[in-house]
Amino acid sequence: MKLSVLLTVGASDRVALDTVLNIAGQSGELVKDIFLIIAGDFTEDDRKKLYLERSSAFGMTAFINIGGKSEAELLNTFIKYANADYCTVMRAGGKVDPSYFPRLIAALDSDPELHIACGRLAGSGKNTFFPLSVRAAVIDLNKSHNCFPSTFEAVVVRTSFAAEHRFETEAGDFTQQKCMLKALCEEKRFFYDDRLTAWLAEKRISPAQKDMLPENSDKAETYTAIFDNCLIPLTETCKGKDGRLPLFLQHFITAKVMECNDRGLRIKEFPEDERSRVIDTIQKVLRPIEDKVICDVYGLFSANPEEKRLLLGLKHGHENYFPDISYNSDRLFSVQKDIVLFDSTRLFIEIVQLNLYKNNFEIDCCFDNIFSERRTKLTAEYAGDEYKLNYDRKGEPVMYFGKKLERQRTFHLSIPISEERAELCFFILFKGCKYELKTIFRTPGSRIEDGCHESIFPLGNNFFARAENGRLVTLALSEKAQRRAFRGSMKRAAEEGVSFNLRTAYRCTEFWFRNKNIWLFADDTQKGGGAAEDMFRYAMTRHDELYCYYITDRESPAAQRLIEDGYKPLYRGSLLHKLLFLNAQVYITTVPDILQKNFPGNDDTSYSLTRLSTTTNVFLQNSPEDKPAITKNHRLHDNVRLYFCGTGDYIEELRKPEYGYENTEVLKLTGLTSYDLITDNSTSSDMLLMLAKYVPEEQAPFKDTEFFKLLKELLENEKLKTALNDSGYSLTIAFEGVTNDEANALPRLDKVTFLTDDFNADELKSRSSLIITDDPEELSAGIMRKPLIYFGTEGKPFGEKADTPEQLADILCGYIENGMNIKEEMSQKADEYLGSARDGCKREIYNTIITYLYDNHEIEGYEDFEVADNYEENNYNEENN
Repeated sequence: MKLSVLLTVGASDRVALDTVLNIAGQSGELVKDIFLIIAGDFTEDDRKKLYLERSSAFGMTAFINIGGKSEAELLNTFIKYANADYCTVMRAGGKVDPSYFPRLIAALDSDPELHIACGRLAGSGKNTFFPLSVRAAVIDLNKSHNCFPSTFEAVVVRTSFAAEHRFETEAGDFTQQKCMLKALCEEKRFFYDDRLTAWLAEKRISPAQKDMLPENSDKAETYTAIFDNCLIPLTETCKGKDGRLPLFLQHFITAKVMECNDRGLRIKEFPEDERSRVIDTIQKVLRPIEDKVICDVYGLFSANPEEKRLLLGLKHGHENYFPDISYNSDRLFSVQKDIVLFDSTRLFIEIVQLNLYKNNFEIDCCFDNIFSERRTKLTAEYAGDEYKLNYDRKGEPVMYFGKKLERQRTFHLSIPISEERAELCFFILFKGCKYELKTIFRTPGSRIEDGCHESIFPLGNNFFARAENGRLVTLALSEKAQRRAFRGSMKRAAEEGVSFNLRTAYRCTEFWFRNKNIWLFADDTQKGGGAAEDMFRYAMTRHDELYCYYITDRESPAAQRLIEDGYKPLYRGSLLHKLLFLNAQVYITTVPDILQKNFPGNDDTSYSLTRLSTTTNVFLQNSPEDKPAITKNHRLHDNVRLYFCGTGDYIEELRKPEYGYENTEVLKLTGLTSYDLITDNSTSSDMLLMLAKYVPEEQAPFKDTEFFKLLKELLENEKLKTALNDSGYSLTIAFEGVTNDEANALPRLDKVTFLTDDFNADELKSRSSLIITDDPEELSAGIMRKPLIYFGTEGKPFGEKADTPEQLADILCGYIENGMNIKEEMSQKADEYLGSARDGCKREIYNTIITYLYDNHEIEGYEDFEVADNYEENNYNEENN
């Protein structure tokens, strides 16, 4: 026989049979000289017959029942019984060109010194290295390091040569890789023809599985198995006489470490001891790898500077590693020994966000962390003044196996606008030398575009920002120049595919919209009913010169509700919606991803138009259950200018540096709009309210439960009974989950009332003078600034805590004796947690927005706006109750 093929099959016979037919379709007379050995579960004879029916063209066909054999045992058995000049391995689902095997065998027949041959192996990802330039040739691995197979799959090997290189059981799943790489280290030559292609079988992974972590993702061996079982042993046995590893093997090891690094960068949490094992293993496998391979001197990986820095750090024992610095009169260099990794002409300052506020232009920038900040210094210069850069930590941190890496640097600058033309320049300083860094503008938030004089951002008083020669420039423009820039932006929009209708409508209405105070409001466009709708309804009751619109989907419940209440919704996706969005003064929302929500899939728009928008984006916390996320609630994600929070937990989360609100005036603790619906009707009330929720204990009578015992002890407390009898106060206990009969088993007191049937908890809270609860999320008492006691649970900071009935009785007696007024300390904590909008949260939010616009010169004064004037909050609440 000329060729023996081992075909391993899985559960799907259809896929495997397609591969059988593909092998049978090889050109020439080779098929008759093929010995096909099929390995799988063949305990049933009917399955064998299925394959025999389609393999009659082969010279011989045999079956191996895998059973409990390891891959190494299976392959060794195959080589032993191959009975052919050449052998190869295929998996179910794999396919080859019709002339693949005949031409490779012919090449090996013509040169007895060659033992390995293959074509292009497609579908194997980073497991192999194959360039596009090579045709049919013998590859010398001493000279070429980017073309070699790493397994036996679809690789034709001389059987006598394969028999000399046994597969090792110790290598586990990597036995093929270890055997092939070891063979190539010895042989150093193989035949390659890129005109021939083999499509290797791949495990199908659903889109959902791609983002999932592997099984045992918290174990080191999940990531280090290939190093421990395959590559580290090879580094110890495959060194040449000079003590160096072959360069092709060095590149392969580096590629596998880069794959491991990619996986590690997706892992946010990882056990410290397992992490140490991963780092130690990677350091061990990288130890014999030369720096010039890691630094990609041969140009195989296209690794960026940060990836190279991480690889060097892992090799040299410091993950946050910085190479040395060299310099001349023109540029700064990042060097590893005599290898140049990077120079300052390729380091850019990216302006991610550009805004105007209080006669200052504000920029948020980032740059790659290439040069050690301990040895260099970055500065900015504008209008003759120098500005020191204070780095912040905004943005989701880059984690590597659960530990933060120092990668991109970010900073925020606020600079007074010069009254004359001025340029913003950035410089990096090193040993008395000064090198300018170019500025780039790549995101919609940067507002302007590189190399486009028509792209301008208004700064007020006919001053504008523009990008010129890698710098941000501020300058005055005549009305003629402004019109020319506007026409240029429309032309650019047309080139980028913005629809004719939208461009024409925008151009024709630009003047009319210019001085209109357009406010857009948006919650979930299907459901609505959130804090933004509350603010929309509130704004519509004010008599200010505002054009207010609430965005909904057509025929949605939100739209129907607005229409029934006499409002006209703005339908998302309509031409009017797009025009209003591009010209809006304020956009108030509870939902992140503003651009995608208004132009889904970037439909009918482009950076050319969205960069023209100067909208003030305002975010609202919608409910106490809301939890912010760095990816969605980051300040730069939607260019948030004001963020109104309703709870202390929420605002404290946003104050973390990663969210980007540090050292800004964006966050405001005003309370939720829904707080305005909570009214205090406890004037002269003598009711003390206790809310008690009973969760039945399994197979325990009510009288034997801890719940019953605690309440019984409280009601039998003599000090409390005396205090209630001697005062005008009464205690109402509202039970949830307790029947009348169960409640009647408790002691009955004259000044105590039990409620077990349907009751309105919100109404009871409103009428009561004091609230006792076992709900840790209770906020109503704090909103109304009433005394609040958490019984048997941890609660919010503005409530007192009682762990036992005796403690609860003592606290209640204290209030009965001294009056039902919230303690000053608790009132202050409520202000810190819930905000201090005494006249209503919606009013506070509305007035804060108006004040912001005035400070930012977007409105000329307060005279057109009723800021906290002539408005009765109670009237609004009555209308909406």
